[in-house]
Amino acid sequence: MNSIHDVSNILAIRLSGIGDVILMMPALAALKCAFPDSRLTLMTGSQCVSIAELCPYIDRVVPVDRKALKTKPKLKAVGEIYHLIRELRAEDFDLVVDFHSLRETNLMARLSGARYRVGLKRSQRAYLSFCFNLEPAVQDEALHMAATFRALAQNIVGVLPDTGAGLPLIEVGPAAKAVAARFEGPGPRVALNVGASRAPRRWSAARFSQVASYAVDRLGASVLVIGGVADEEASLAREVQAGSKNPDRVHLANGLSFPELAALIGSVDLLVSNDTGPMHIGPALGIPTIGIFAGGSPHHYRPAGPLDQCVQGKSMEDIEVESVIAAMDRIWHQLEPV
Repeated sequence: MNSIHDVSNILAIRLSGIGDVILMMPALAALKCAFPDSRLTLMTGSQCVSIAELCPYIDRVVPVDRKALKTKPKLKAVGEIYHLIRELRAEDFDLVVDFHSLRETNLMARLSGARYRVGLKRSQRAYLSFCFNLEPAVQDEALHMAATFRALAQNIVGVLPDTGAGLPLIEVGPAAKAVAARFEGPGPRVALNVGASRAPRRWSAARFSQVASYAVDRLGASVLVIGGVADEEASLAREVQAGSKNPDRVHLANGLSFPELAALIGSVDLLVSNDTGPMHIGPALGIPTIGIFAGGSPHHYRPAGPLDQCVQGKSMEDIEVESVIAAMDRIWHQLEPV
């Protein structure tokens, strides 16, 4: 276990994706609890900035568009990386924590000039040991990713496993809450997150419609259908509403910003979601969540709250409506919806 001291400026690195950044938040809370007067900077993918800014333990976000760098001419990409490293060195970090552990993030940690440098040693991934001067946390493939990130933080600061536990992970402002309040309806509320960046991770509109109908007819709920900002996802949300038995109790929530989305999810009684980044907002806010997974690694990324459920199939076509409804019932019987 690593013992460090006099840390006032911390850099955490995780370049993607949205779900990973949310799952890192308990680890970042642990770091801030260990070094309460420190300033914590997160270097992450450009698409993750708006969700990272909702975490009260992140003081600054440095965006990196990794995909864009790969497509640029080599000289231009090298120039931008050189400029980024100069910026990092100018920050005079005391501690760098490489939560991603790619070759490039290992090198960034080394070139940052930080006094302490530690990384995650991942299975079947490169780990450049010369970039670090503290013992790594070795990834346990049996652990959920949130537990893996926490293990790295605990390895650094030597804190108890419950350090930072129970602290709020996402905070939204009044403007976002006001947008979420527009979707208030009668009875308890169920949110269906029907979008996903990849088509194979999207459950069909027809099956989501059946879930929406069940939520209205049998649970007495109002349903909010979240479709994302992409046209294809918004269209899918409209199909879900149109296909439900009670479209007047099924409301569309398309095109929300991440703060608005977080505020909306935080206001519902139950979230049902495809395997996608915003799914993790539910557990982060303590909202009971059902994750729908086609293949993938649910043991690493499933919703992990005390009431959360995971429904899995080899493909989305294999996942029956009855399986998702059964998961809803298991949660609902333990809730007291208002």
